[in-house]
Amino acid sequence: ALRFAVAVDPEGTRTIRVRVPGARRVALMADFTDWIAVPLLPTGDGSDWVLSVFIAPGVHRVNVRIDDGPWIVPPGLTAVRDEFGGASGLLVVQ
Repeated sequence: ALRFAVAVDPEGTRTIRVRVPGARRVALMADFTDWIAVPLLPTGDGSDWVLSVFIAPGVHRVNVRIDDGPWIVPPGLTAVRDEFGGASGLLVVQ
Protein backbone atom coordinates (compact mmCIF):
# COMPACT_ATOMS: atom_id res chain seq x y z
CA ALA A 1 0.00 0.00 0.00
CA LEU A 2 1.27 3.46 -0.90
CA ARG A 3 1.94 5.81 2.00
CA PHE A 4 3.23 9.40 2.20
CA ALA A 5 4.60 11.09 5.33
CA VAL A 6 6.62 14.17 6.22
CA ALA A 7 8.76 14.42 9.38
CA VAL A 8 10.70 17.35 10.83
CA ASP A 9 14.45 16.79 11.10
CA PRO A 10 16.47 18.26 14.02
CA GLU A 11 18.31 20.66 11.67
CA GLY A 12 15.04 22.13 10.36
CA THR A 13 14.71 20.26 7.07
CA ARG A 14 11.89 17.81 6.38
CA THR A 15 12.18 14.17 5.45
CA ILE A 16 9.57 13.03 2.97
CA ARG A 17 8.99 9.29 3.11
CA VAL A 18 7.00 7.45 0.45
CA ARG A 19 6.22 3.77 0.96
CA VAL A 20 6.06 2.05 -2.41
CA PRO A 21 6.75 -1.68 -2.11
CA GLY A 22 8.53 -3.09 -5.16
CA ALA A 23 9.28 0.24 -6.85
CA ARG A 24 12.48 0.68 -8.86
CA ARG A 25 12.34 4.51 -8.93
CA VAL A 26 10.36 7.16 -7.09
CA ALA A 27 10.47 10.89 -7.84
CA LEU A 28 8.81 13.94 -6.33
CA MET A 29 7.89 17.23 -7.96
CA ALA A 30 6.50 20.18 -6.00
CA ASP A 31 6.36 23.93 -5.75
CA PHE A 32 9.22 23.73 -3.20
CA THR A 33 11.40 22.00 -5.84
CA ASP A 34 10.42 24.63 -8.44
CA TRP A 35 8.50 21.83 -10.18
CA ILE A 36 11.73 20.02 -10.97
CA ALA A 37 11.55 16.24 -10.61
CA VAL A 38 13.77 15.11 -7.72
CA PRO A 39 14.59 11.43 -7.22
CA LEU A 40 13.96 9.92 -3.80
CA LEU A 41 16.54 7.57 -2.31
CA PRO A 42 15.70 3.98 -1.33
CA THR A 43 16.12 3.18 2.35
CA GLY A 44 17.29 -0.36 1.71
CA ASP A 45 14.21 -2.20 2.94
CA GLY A 46 12.71 -2.28 -0.55
CA SER A 47 9.60 -0.32 0.39
CA ASP A 48 10.49 3.17 1.61
CA TRP A 49 11.94 6.05 -0.39
CA VAL A 50 13.13 9.29 1.22
CA LEU A 51 14.09 12.86 0.43
CA SER A 52 15.41 15.45 2.89
CA VAL A 53 14.57 18.97 1.79
CA PHE A 54 13.82 22.41 3.19
CA ILE A 55 10.11 23.22 2.99
CA ALA A 56 8.92 26.61 4.18
CA PRO A 57 5.81 26.67 6.37
CA GLY A 58 2.61 27.05 4.38
CA VAL A 59 0.46 25.26 1.85
CA HIS A 60 2.31 23.46 -0.92
CA ARG A 61 1.42 21.37 -3.98
CA VAL A 62 3.19 18.08 -4.62
CA ASN A 63 3.08 15.01 -6.91
CA VAL A 64 4.99 11.73 -7.02
CA ARG A 65 5.93 9.39 -9.85
CA ILE A 66 6.64 5.70 -9.50
CA ASP A 67 8.81 3.82 -12.01
CA ASP A 68 8.52 6.61 -14.61
CA GLY A 69 4.72 6.29 -14.64
CA PRO A 70 2.27 9.19 -14.52
CA TRP A 71 2.53 11.92 -11.88
CA ILE A 72 0.01 11.19 -9.11
CA VAL A 73 -1.32 12.85 -5.99
CA PRO A 74 0.44 11.30 -2.97
CA PRO A 75 -1.82 9.09 -0.87
CA GLY A 76 -3.44 10.88 2.05
CA LEU A 77 -3.21 14.35 0.50
CA THR A 78 -6.20 16.31 -0.78
CA ALA A 79 -6.21 16.50 -4.59
CA VAL A 80 -6.65 19.92 -6.19
CA ARG A 81 -6.89 20.76 -9.89
CA ASP A 82 -4.09 22.77 -11.42
CA GLU A 83 -4.17 25.25 -14.30
CA PHE A 84 -2.97 22.55 -16.74
CA GLY A 85 -5.93 20.22 -16.20
CA GLY A 86 -4.04 17.88 -13.87
CA ALA A 87 -4.09 17.45 -10.12
CA SER A 88 -1.63 17.97 -7.28
CA GLY A 89 -1.75 17.05 -3.62
CA LEU A 90 -2.03 19.76 -0.98
CA LEU A 91 0.66 19.52 1.69
CA VAL A 92 0.33 21.79 4.74
CA VAL A 93 3.62 22.42 6.56
CA GLN A 94 3.46 24.00 10.03
